[in-house]
Amino acid sequence: MCAVGLVSRRQCLEYLGSLFRGVLGADESEADYEVGVELVRDNLFVHLEEGLDKLNLAYQMVSKLYALVNGQCAEDNPDALTHQEALLPGHLMLKFMREQFEVCLESIKDQVRRDQQNEATLGACNLQDEAYVRRLLDKWPDVGEKIQYLLNTGNMISRSGLDLSQATGFTVVAEKLNFYRCVLMIRDDDRDDD
Repeated sequence: MCAVGLVSRRQCLEYLGSLFRGVLGADESEADYEVGVELVRDNLFVHLEEGLDKLNLAYQMVSKLYALVNGQCAEDNPDALTHQEALLPGHLMLKFMREQFEVCLESIKDQVRRDQQNEATLGACNLQDEAYVRRLLDKWPDVGEKIQYLLNTGNMISRSGLDLSQATGFTVVAEKLNFYRCVLMIRDDDRDDD
């Protein structure tokens, strides 16, 4: 399929929506245009809200790429401070929790779809039925356990990698602002053993 002939914004978004429909897990009832809008809004230059701003940034990046290839500008220094990123613990936890909740919701959605398609459970798939909803939630993966594993081991189990260059070795640095705060950070939480 060739992108030649795409001249309007709508045509471009429909084309993108048709390409990324499976990746985004879009419903079949959603139009390609809606999927394209969702793709650009949620995944492309998320720090910008306006479509024109996103387009201008993409244009600028492509122009810089062409200039680099033609030898009109120098390569960026990856060690420069402008290219460094500070990932705070709260941001990491937020991204991790969001992904884990998305996984949970997808598993519930898949189970409901399977129940709807399965002829043996035709009458059992009722989201108004409390017993059915409880059975669904019993299959819900334990997000708290995954967060506790990340905090205890420093190893992150993630299907996407959260756009990080590492999945292991996360640590919490003990700050020695004063003696008591440092002791509180390294104390054993199992006080029942005393």
